[in-house]
Amino acid sequence: MTDSKKQIRWDEGLVVRLAIVEDNKDELKIMIDELNQCSKELGVKFELSFFESAEALLFYVSENPNQFEIIYLDIMLKSKSGVEAATELRNKGSRSILIFVTSSEEFLLDAFDVQALNYLIKHKFTHEKFKSVLEKAISQIESEQKKVFVCEYKGNKYVIPLHKIMYFEVFNKLVTVHYGNEEISFYSNLNETVEKLDPTYFIQVHRSFIVNLNFITSVYKNTIKLKSGIEIPIGKTYMDFFEAAFVKYMSKHDMSKIKEEIKWYMLL
Repeated sequence: MTDSKKQIRWDEGLVVRLAIVEDNKDELKIMIDELNQCSKELGVKFELSFFESAEALLFYVSENPNQFEIIYLDIMLKSKSGVEAATELRNKGSRSILIFVTSSEEFLLDAFDVQALNYLIKHKFTHEKFKSVLEKAISQIESEQKKVFVCEYKGNKYVIPLHKIMYFEVFNKLVTVHYGNEEISFYSNLNETVEKLDPTYFIQVHRSFIVNLNFITSVYKNTIKLKSGIEIPIGKTYMDFFEAAFVKYMSKHDMSKIKEEIKWYMLL
């Protein structure tokens, strides 16, 4: 295998939340050592959590859904097997990437039923094999992060599909994301928030608001109206930028309306 560090550059500051479910301390140490080495080689930081049983993991995840991007699961646990735990995770809607670690290949076919990414055979996998599987998982995480917005508040992590988000607003350093009939708040600012979003669709239109262009139904003078009926003000310093972005958006989605939109703006 060629040196993956020459082929892949991860986003600067990428932190991956990872859980290991392993009831053997010696095996756990091997996993930790591998991850520490991969962290240095790949330039990725890991936040590690450890569980000695499937029950402990499931209890934690029930209180903290989608807390982990990656979960390493020992198949041969003492009470509930790793496959059984993985099945429960999927039934509860978990999107975590699952990697099975086992001393036996007997149950590996079951991995397909729970959409596991891969598996590692204890005492047989090499460091390159371990790193290769981890790289694949991280690539998948980065790909998925482009389709979702991830935020954290009071120790809970929230993963929201971008296509559901209508707008963001900020008040006293607390950013609230509005999606569907729900909203979630987290500590940040709009400058940091907008940098995480696709500028094709998400535009800051006011010092307190970012809107998803897909949800705009009308614009009158300095006010945007969304499909939900919510009205968002357009700040004076943001007007030119918004006009350019919205015209570009309209040109890609409905060419028959682009001239009408330009004329409409000119009449304001």
